[in-house]
Amino acid sequence: MSALTARKRSRLEDRGQMSFLEDLDATIDRLLEEAGCPDEVVWTDEDISKLKKAMLLDALKQLRQVRLAKSTREEILGWIAQPLKSEGHADPFSFQDCCIASDLVAEEMQPHLLRMFVTQH
Repeated sequence: MSALTARKRSRLEDRGQMSFLEDLDATIDRLLEEAGCPDEVVWTDEDISKLKKAMLLDALKQLRQVRLAKSTREEILGWIAQPLKSEGHADPFSFQDCCIASDLVAEEMQPHLLRMFVTQH
């Protein structure tokens, strides 16, 4: 069972909060099979690189929004502000790793972005 543990799901079903989900996992599996989806998705290095670039771009686009929720802004800025690691040791999907995938230098980008967006709000 994925995000919902069997125990939690059982408690919710007992309270009638999930009675409509009799066998959600089996239903999802059947629908995916009918749609011709593979059992396992294979991510190439190029796919992962594209995802990292998209994450960085999305974060920067969101920071430019005037009506961005304060909690979202703080989460993005916290992600950007994470301490940078020595070359070749960036944490997966960290700001630094996403910069590397985007051919950007995190050491140059980080202070500029923080100065720009922290002083803005």
